[in-house]
Amino acid sequence: MAVSITISSPLAGSTVDRPFPANGTYTGVSSAITVVLKDSSGTVVATGNPVNASNGKWDTTLSPTQGYTGASVVAALTGTTASATENNITVT
Repeated sequence: MAVSITISSPLAGSTVDRPFPANGTYTGVSSAITVVLKDSSGTVVATGNPVNASNGKWDTTLSPTQGYTGASVVAALTGTTASATENNITVT
């Protein structure tokens, strides 16, 4: 089975309030999922902990300490090359 991960929320171009939920789906995974928020320069500014994953779905809450424009949510499967990114997110 192929390993993959997707982000269902927030989607590219979204505006979200702090803190905000992030969720999606995965396949072929038995490893941990890491979810981070990166600012427009690519610096990690918040990490979703813990990430709850079961039955092909994952979810977490990201709690950045300030607002951002042009941020990205990145979900990755630890120990694999599978990742997903949603760009141009505004955090208020």
